[in-house]
Formats: sequence, structure tokens, C-alpha cells
Amino acid sequence: MNVCGREFDGPSGPRQAHVHSAPAQFSFERVELDGQAVFRLRGEIDLSTHGEMADVLAEALAQTGGRVVLDVEQLQFIDAYTLRMWERAAQTLCQRGSELVVRNPPVFVRRLMEVTGLDEIARVEPNRRW
Repeated sequence: MNVCGREFDGPSGPRQAHVHSAPAQFSFERVELDGQAVFRLRGEIDLSTHGEMADVLAEALAQTGGRVVLDVEQLQFIDAYTLRMWERAAQTLCQRGSELVVRNPPVFVRRLMEVTGLDEIARVEPNRRW
């Protein structure tokens, strides 16, 4: 359910909760599916890759006139600040009369979204296959 104005229960800023022995690996690709831009995210999003995730969201918000779809099936880790970035994107889209869609979330992403309430301001589309 997409609810504009709902308070998000996530943190207010970046925090590093996951310790890596090596830099995180993150990548994305933009694909068209039925005329809809879909951003497939892969790897880990943490302090070392926040800038790349911010770039994905900026591109998505600038280039799409409607929904922004993030396919997160291949994500292995996200931190709390990633959820905050998604929340801000969802609020921006809501103000435009659109929505953020988080597609194919792994169990850990789905659970984080539920615990923080992000699933109430961004649409979750589980098990959507290509």
C-alpha cells in the first residue's frame, strides 16, 4: 500500500552496521519491461556504495514519468540508510502521484521493510518473474 505522508520508522542517517573485509560490490542495469523502466540491483548496498544507489534513484526519478521499479532479487545486503533513500524516493513519487515498487525482495529485505514500515509507503511485488 502506498500511503503519502506516513512516517517512516527507519534511522535518520547513514550508519554502518555490516563490517566487510573487502569493499562491497554493487551494480545495476536498467531494462525495459512492457514499456516500464526496471532497475535491477545486484550485490550489496552499504556505506561504500550509497553514492551508486543514490545515482540509480536520481536517474530513475529523472527518467521515468511513472512508477519507479527496483528489482532487488539479487541484493545480498542493504543497510538502514539504503532504506532511508528508498523512503525518500517513495515520498517524492507519492507527491507526483506515482509510486516506488520494490520487486522480488529477498526475505531479509522484505522483513526490513515490514519492521520499518517502508512496505506501507512503497509497493512490494514479491515473486514477479520476467
